[in-house]
Amino acid sequence: MFRRSPSACSFFLKPLVFFLAFLVILSLIRIAFFAEFRTGDFGVRDFLPAFWMGVRIDAKWLATLILPAWIFWLMSAKWPKAKKWAEAFGLIAGGLMVLLGFVNIEFFRFYGTPLSAVIFGLFQDDTQAIIKTVLSDWPILPYVGIFLAAMAVPVILSALIPSKGTNPYGGAISLRTKGNLIIAVVMTILLSLILRGSLGKFPLRFQSLSVSPHTFINQCVPNGAILFYEALCDQSALNFKDGRDGELKALGFKNIDEVNQVLTGASPAAQPLKPAKKPDVVLAVMESMGRDQFLSHVPGKNDTLGRLAGELRDAWVFTNGLTIGPGTFPALEGILFDTPYTPLSQSRYGHLPFPFSKVLPFKEAGYEVVFVTGGDANWRNLRESLPRHGFDKVYGDASIHAAFPEAEIGTWGIGDEWMFKFAKRLMDERKASDKPLLLVLLSTSNHPPHEVPDGRATLPVDPDLLPQAIERDKPRAEFTKMLQTYQYASDWLGWFVGSLREEGKLSNTVVASTGDHNARFKYPPQGAFHHQLGVPILFWVPAEIRKELPQVDQTQWVTERDIFPTLSALALGRLPLPEEGRNLALPHRSFAYGYFGVGKYGVAVGKSGAVRIDSKGKLQCFRLEGDKFENQPCTEELLREGRFSAAQRAKVGWVIRSALLH
Repeated sequence: MFRRSPSACSFFLKPLVFFLAFLVILSLIRIAFFAEFRTGDFGVRDFLPAFWMGVRIDAKWLATLILPAWIFWLMSAKWPKAKKWAEAFGLIAGGLMVLLGFVNIEFFRFYGTPLSAVIFGLFQDDTQAIIKTVLSDWPILPYVGIFLAAMAVPVILSALIPSKGTNPYGGAISLRTKGNLIIAVVMTILLSLILRGSLGKFPLRFQSLSVSPHTFINQCVPNGAILFYEALCDQSALNFKDGRDGELKALGFKNIDEVNQVLTGASPAAQPLKPAKKPDVVLAVMESMGRDQFLSHVPGKNDTLGRLAGELRDAWVFTNGLTIGPGTFPALEGILFDTPYTPLSQSRYGHLPFPFSKVLPFKEAGYEVVFVTGGDANWRNLRESLPRHGFDKVYGDASIHAAFPEAEIGTWGIGDEWMFKFAKRLMDERKASDKPLLLVLLSTSNHPPHEVPDGRATLPVDPDLLPQAIERDKPRAEFTKMLQTYQYASDWLGWFVGSLREEGKLSNTVVASTGDHNARFKYPPQGAFHHQLGVPILFWVPAEIRKELPQVDQTQWVTERDIFPTLSALALGRLPLPEEGRNLALPHRSFAYGYFGVGKYGVAVGKSGAVRIDSKGKLQCFRLEGDKFENQPCTEELLREGRFSAAQRAKVGWVIRSALLH
């Protein structure tokens, strides 16, 4: 495509070779994706449909981006200077496709899902911390080398095509000749067809990418470009241009009355008892506190819990828990606001108060609502946004460091030790006459690059004792570091609960804790969502409140949507709304529902199986066989629970949209 003035043959052959070379490179990226993340369950035969559809997607998006280069290339037939513009646009188009392919691979490695709108939240994170994490965890230098090689190959191959002859009128060739003009028109039409992606009634669309009943095989189809485009569309969807009824119609409901009919048709929740005295309430959202590390605790061998282990004796320990979001901020927003839309508080609607905030019932009941994070209070603009949504005070690492100047500040903030000591000090300084307290904590220590803060010593850990569902795709030393920071965070959570117990504060304090999400482990792509999304959900309930309650089934499936309905029931005697999560102390439904991880609209899961929820109310059912969810025909129970969960999602979307659209 570059260098000397070509003859008519080489003039048209060079861009063709350039295009095909990039297409091969993009196909190699897809093969690398499959090879990197597949398990033994999938072979080449499973992959071939995804590969062929992926080639079509690559060709479509490469044609879309390279179209300006083709126009300038044709212009260079008359104006030679246009050739440089063609070369530049061609390299930009191909380079962008390759770069987005790399980003998709690392995004999948980190989040366990293809590239999505979650990526836009990274631009609101601590930039220096993000850069440090990327440099620490991503193979930057190999990627740079591969990227440069990928850029060089199309250039070299097109340059190897001999260029002979010139146009006497000064351009590369003359398009006045009939043959050259026909070739130019035919190639332009061909490029247009590739750009459309299909000869059928509809162009090749994102909806066309399902080629297999297996989720992972379908995840191999889209390239980084189409995923980034869809992420942009999802991000702009926070415009709610389809109105307050948009989501419920996307889920197959006609109107809100039909949604309410489904919700009110279920058995009602039991009215919780209101305690005689309002207890303080603490919720600790722990960075990367996953279920698998929690359950792999073996004292003296793989001590992942530290002092927390001794504090679980009278806790409600729900180990069949699922996160509500794919990252810290989506999970935090999901827990606090019960929203499937994220980042909602950073969107165009973030300046508005959220009447659906789950802390408001506490504030209305006279609680002081406080947020403390070991990270920067300006992260995601928390210091400014949370007070709009019900919080009275927001503290971050700067406030904690002022109280404990000996504390070390790391990549993502101050150690969990100091966050919990700061929280304990806030509670100790309160007077009997003060308002009751709702305290929400967000830890940061168990985060890449997994460095134990302040050089604190750790107890023995053994990555070999992690579940076999976790693929050993990292050096043993890296797994060890991950377990050490997990232990550090859990240990200081245990210290905090133990301190409240020693001082008698647990008699009038409800404490809850969960992980924002699981650690970034690699799991089989099929049937392991309960591992991928797995987090423990813990409650310490005062004996006076607990004695009035029946035995709680701690083996039931739960999600983080259940946390605030449970807290508000225990502390305020508040009855959950039909669209909200469950009061786990008096659950009236056997299925838990979460917004994230399986279907487009989440998954409902109970002891008899799980239901994936997609557009138009489409449901797919699974049963747990051994340690893997397998496809199964939908039973009446699963269909009913799936329909109910879809109605919950529709109502939640309707409530949020109604509040924010004026």
